[in-house]
Amino acid sequence: MMCTSLGNFDPHIFQKKLVAMSHDMRARQKRFHRNKRQHGVGQNPHRRRDEFSLRERFLCQVACFQVLFLGWSIGSVHPWAQYVNLGLALTGFCGLFLPDRHTLRWDSRKMGFRLLPISPVFWLGLMFCVYVGVQCFNFSWSYEETLTEVWHKDASAPSGFDSEMVEGWKIEGQDHVAWLPSGVKSPFFKQGSFKDLKHVNPARVLLMAVPVWLWACVLTVGLQRRHALRLILWTAALGGSLMAFLGIVQSLTKAKGILWIIPSSNGAFFGTFIYPNHAAAFLCLTLSVTLALAFYHHRRSTRKLLRSGPHYILVFLGLIVFLGLVISGSRAGMVLGGAVLAFGVCTALVRIIGGGDDFRQGITLGILGAISLGFGMYAVVNFSNLTEIFSDFETLEKGAGSPDIAQRLQVHGATWDSFKDNKVFGTGAGSFRYFFPFSQQKHPELQDLYFEHAHNDYLQSLMEYGIVGFLPLFFFFLFLFGKALLAAVVRPAVNLSLLAGILAFCMHAWVDFPAQSPSVLLLAVFILAIINRWGAIDVMKHRIGDGSSAS
Repeated sequence: MMCTSLGNFDPHIFQKKLVAMSHDMRARQKRFHRNKRQHGVGQNPHRRRDEFSLRERFLCQVACFQVLFLGWSIGSVHPWAQYVNLGLALTGFCGLFLPDRHTLRWDSRKMGFRLLPISPVFWLGLMFCVYVGVQCFNFSWSYEETLTEVWHKDASAPSGFDSEMVEGWKIEGQDHVAWLPSGVKSPFFKQGSFKDLKHVNPARVLLMAVPVWLWACVLTVGLQRRHALRLILWTAALGGSLMAFLGIVQSLTKAKGILWIIPSSNGAFFGTFIYPNHAAAFLCLTLSVTLALAFYHHRRSTRKLLRSGPHYILVFLGLIVFLGLVISGSRAGMVLGGAVLAFGVCTALVRIIGGGDDFRQGITLGILGAISLGFGMYAVVNFSNLTEIFSDFETLEKGAGSPDIAQRLQVHGATWDSFKDNKVFGTGAGSFRYFFPFSQQKHPELQDLYFEHAHNDYLQSLMEYGIVGFLPLFFFFLFLFGKALLAAVVRPAVNLSLLAGILAFCMHAWVDFPAQSPSVLLLAVFILAIINRWGAIDVMKHRIGDGSSAS
């Protein structure tokens, strides 16, 4: 035993010895791995590939393609994109029935599709889809287009009057089964001449809801490797960052159409999204994914005594995404995206300062962040209209004619009145634009205005689905969110970063309608389901409380 007198203790010499020991450990580890490579010990070039079973490899590939497609499908607001989403979801769901050679010994009888009968996600989603499916065949109202002859004075006309045909629409009642949920019968999709009305009926809502339900089932029961989950998140980060970069380039070049060639009904489009607020919600979720992956790889590189890692690339991608949020002009997106980024910065500071991590990595990340922030500020000041962004911040949405906060609150009140008139079964899936004018007449301040959405996804869902249809939908997302909170105990930095994006999405849905974009809603469900599955895998592999794996 060696005794050291406290009087002769020199902290500088002690610190130098610690640094020398650290370098010596790194050198020994490098020699160890070099000797393993030279002698071929433990080397298998197909190890990672063989680690995946046929089912898991198939599901991972389809899920990655789906996530990549979300950022390039024009928000999936058109039927062709929704059909692709449905096809991919059905393909992934069928993949649950493929054989799995690698099953855990303690759970070998309950894998893949065998977990569906005990999954609340499966039954709650099925209940909601059946509810909307009944509305597809039980119509209480029918949409019809009208032509009205309107006369006005015209001195050049022989009779002093002239007429013109004005196009409009109306809904008429139909016989239906009163004790079943009902909907509005309207064309599946038609670009109408009356204010460019895009018809939405229960069949369209079902087409958008089924992929959400199927992917939630696939991701929560089908994957058994955390590496597969990380591949899906990496695909989401790369696809969303590339979409943000495209939006930045389009804004700098003053593009007149999406991808410079696709005309957009909204001149304030960003990237591949017609509405900038939908793009902002998508980028907020992408930002949370990049931060979560950066935290994971930073902890992994620290644990393995590596000098670098992919977290530097992820930080750079996250800054590109945030720059896209700013240039998109979405007020709510900038505020919520800034909150997500601030959460990531605070978490990084806590981990670097309080966790004893290598400060050199923190300095490198700081320099990278400062350079990227400086470039971002230069681009914003020189290539974006700051006056337009900040002069009318209370609108919370880019583009002329957007309702301000006061008008949105009035629309919320009118939507609540419509819900109170149809509490049980609601007015029908996708029926807001048809039934809202009835409540709108009771609010003089909203007359002569046209609304396709309630600018509040929660109230619009209550109005359209009623209590009976809203409850399974509510508990579907409540279960996913609750399980995600429990999973955050194991990996707080990673999962809380992902949940920060989900929370931003939920707050955005209170003042706008991001859930009406299937791309945004599907990405949010992907993130929630991945958090759920990642936490379940950690529990099954008995890694709770293991500081070496949690991050």
